Amino acid sequence: MYKLVDKPLSEVLGMAVDPSLTVPVREYDESINGVSYVLAHIPKAEPYLFRSDMVRDVLAWLRDENPEPLLIHGPTGTGKTSFVKQLAARLQIPVWESTGNEEMELFEFFGQFLLNEKGATVFLDGPATQAAKFGGWHLINEMDRMRPGVTVGLNGYMEGGTFTLSNKGGEVVTPRAGSAVIATANTNFVGDETNGNYSTAHIHDKSVVERFGMIIKADYLDDDQERALLALEYQDITDDDLQYWFDAEGMEISRDDGTTVRGQYISRDDYINTMLKFRKTVRDQSVESGNTAGNAFERTMSTRTLLRWAKHTVRFSNAPDKGLSALHYALERALSNGCTATSKVALHQLLKDYFGVDAVL
Repeated sequence: MYKLVDKPLSEVLGMAVDPSLTVPVREYDESINGVSYVLAHIPKAEPYLFRSDMVRDVLAWLRDENPEPLLIHGPTGTGKTSFVKQLAARLQIPVWESTGNEEMELFEFFGQFLLNEKGATVFLDGPATQAAKFGGWHLINEMDRMRPGVTVGLNGYMEGGTFTLSNKGGEVVTPRAGSAVIATANTNFVGDETNGNYSTAHIHDKSVVERFGMIIKADYLDDDQERALLALEYQDITDDDLQYWFDAEGMEISRDDGTTVRGQYISRDDYINTMLKFRKTVRDQSVESGNTAGNAFERTMSTRTLLRWAKHTVRFSNAPDKGLSALHYALERALSNGCTATSKVALHQLLKDYFGVDAVL
């Protein structure tokens, strides 16, 4: 159905690495019956900044033809799922997804009998079964939200060998070469340790954790990485347009050297650096970071939220024409409208402290 072709890692993932480093990429024979279905499950490649540490670990994990399950855990919004899907897109690996929750049952992974459009009863393979049969990845998101008894029921499947569809007459499924299980979670299965951010996460049996051949901790990107992502969000706006907006909002920010710049004299770098300072303060003052003060923010500014805020500022950059600040308006849509009233007030005061802008101009 496919062959593996070694290609330069720098070319495949767009990373500044040694050009002699290669990575196996699948190439499919599209004349084979059923390949179109597989191709339809390969995620769409989108602009993405790959993290070298996670790439290194996952490529090492992929050296096995049928690797043991992989667990990627970390705070919300750190790009766990997007990393898996964008890597799969570049390597041309199909992905079947499940999303764990409190009500999930084992049959949802493996399949069940359902009525088709003609009223006949047919068996529909679940994502685990399809990934095994077609040699793809089974991505289980939010696995720590599942009931512990259900995750224990997956132990045999996660061993990587054949498994039986007991509700389909005992059909035995032998995983095709290249199939693998990847789970994402906010915790490492020992329960919520963030003062209530992930209160629905369960403590899971040690036997479940033992099934993972590799466990990766995903954290927020560093300043340089998030700066690069913000630069991408604003790349289609000219310096003149940005400075017109800065002037219209009446921005006033302080540089690291202690000087203050205002309006049209604020550079693109000045602006992005101040966004990063603001997001760091929000993170430091959030429950997520371990802040136990009564006024700690119940939500934080994850990488995902930071980029949403940036994207919304672009979309609402004409807000000053209506007497509103695009910065504040965008922050409401990205973060503060999902916070308590007290936190919302504090977030917007903090925004004013960094950018010198009121919500209403």
